[in-house]
Amino acid sequence: DPDSVLNFYRAAIAFRKRHTALIDGTLSLVDGPETVLAFTRRRGDEAFLCVFNMGDTEVEFAIPAGLSPRASGMPGSLPDPEGAALSLPPFAAYIGRI
Repeated sequence: DPDSVLNFYRAAIAFRKRHTALIDGTLSLVDGPETVLAFTRRRGDEAFLCVFNMGDTEVEFAIPAGLSPRASGMPGSLPDPEGAALSLPPFAAYIGRI
């Protein structure tokens, strides 16, 4: 079943293996709302903004100045933000290239 949880995790793990910044890149925390975990991962020329809403309500995450995230191809990631904020539904994630 291509839509199974197993296949989702296979695709997510394969994505991570293709991007060394996500494996052992430098991690820098980014400020956000209380229920949001946000950080950047950088290694060489590769960098990602990772944003996770750990809460059960929707939140707005302000994109930090100087970052312009764009599609990364991560399975299950939300669409790119429009403007300077990212709307995160409950328990959602966004991983974008920066």
